[in-house]
Amino acid sequence: MRQDYFFSLSSEVITLFSTLFLFRLAKHLWGTEGFAEYALTRRILSLIIPIVFVGLGISLKRYLAYHQARIEITTRSRYFLSGLVIMLFTSISAFIILIIFDDTFSLLFFDNPNYQPLILPIAINLLALSLHAVIQGYLIGMLRIRLASLWQVLTIGFLPIAAFGLFSYSVEKGLLALGAFMLIFEIGIISHILLYEIQLHAMDRQTTQELLGYGIGRVPGTFFFGVLFALPATFSSHAQGVEIAGQVAFAISVLNILGTAFAPVSNVIFPYSSELLGKGEIKRLRKLLIKLMIFVLAVGIAGTLFLELFADQVLQFYLGERLEETILFVRIIAIAFPPYSIYLALRDVLDAYYYRPVNSINLGAALLIYLCLSMPVILFDGNSYQILSAFVASLFVLGILSIVAGIGIFGLGPIWWRVNKRHLQDK
Repeated sequence: MRQDYFFSLSSEVITLFSTLFLFRLAKHLWGTEGFAEYALTRRILSLIIPIVFVGLGISLKRYLAYHQARIEITTRSRYFLSGLVIMLFTSISAFIILIIFDDTFSLLFFDNPNYQPLILPIAINLLALSLHAVIQGYLIGMLRIRLASLWQVLTIGFLPIAAFGLFSYSVEKGLLALGAFMLIFEIGIISHILLYEIQLHAMDRQTTQELLGYGIGRVPGTFFFGVLFALPATFSSHAQGVEIAGQVAFAISVLNILGTAFAPVSNVIFPYSSELLGKGEIKRLRKLLIKLMIFVLAVGIAGTLFLELFADQVLQFYLGERLEETILFVRIIAIAFPPYSIYLALRDVLDAYYYRPVNSINLGAALLIYLCLSMPVILFDGNSYQILSAFVASLFVLGILSIVAGIGIFGLGPIWWRVNKRHLQDK
């Protein structure tokens, strides 16, 4: 497990620096307006993805890992084919809808019909990210963590830099190139899996129902997560314009970037937690959870202190100039890093342990709190600082609820977490 964690951590570090470099590159190539467009486009994709993925990324990993101790080619084939067919159906449908109603979505996403040319790049990248999720879910579910890490570095780390460097004419061209590059590589990988690793006749209705039954319960959670992280920028766009909204989106992206410290934990812990459940080793899972919480608290507090003390220097280095409001936005967001870290670290263990969509319930509660706190700000002409403060408060609620659900794994906590936690049945 340690070697898998090292490879996963290395890939996330590379991806982290790639993401930071992309923001600086966008600022250099396309100026403040192009930078804002790129940041908002990332937020929009995070909003659409949960609807299109229908929980397949996580359900594919869980079912494959759960059966890993006795995996057979027929079982592997059923899950991969079912996941691929479902994802193709949802992503292609979303692609068509976005293209047909591009003017409507331009007005919805950007509050301006002039941003219609960005809808096609969003649609293509959505399709590419859908296939990426299927491949990543398959590799992690099969416990091929190292190969999954290399795949992450290639598609999320290197390809965006290559696309923006070769097609630097505009945000639109850069994003179109990125989507096209990803699709080319993904078609090659999927073709290899179809030809050499699975049986094409193995797909059945029962497997499809299993994946959808577990995954759909997670869709509201991933949707709530996307909405929660997209709304501050959206509200800021309506309150103070696209440029301020882009800076808010960047500040939230900084929080997500810090959260990548827990992505390798997720990539390793989730499949291994599912495997432990498959073997019935609950005590080992609980010990794993205790070690995880100690690590999370240390990293979360350290991350907050780092941003509060050095946000000015870090942002000036990466953006190439001093943006006062962006620095203040980042410092506000940094307060939420400890509870956000707790959520990130626990969500996969909770998804592996509980059949019930616990994370969806927690995220729904956090989103409701955010709406209750932010709507008065919007109605009474508030500013982006107040909008972000409401966002920080909602993340504290999310962190506390995640801790409560984690305590339930020890047989403690509220009764609604300790009952009806039906696990997968060995099929």
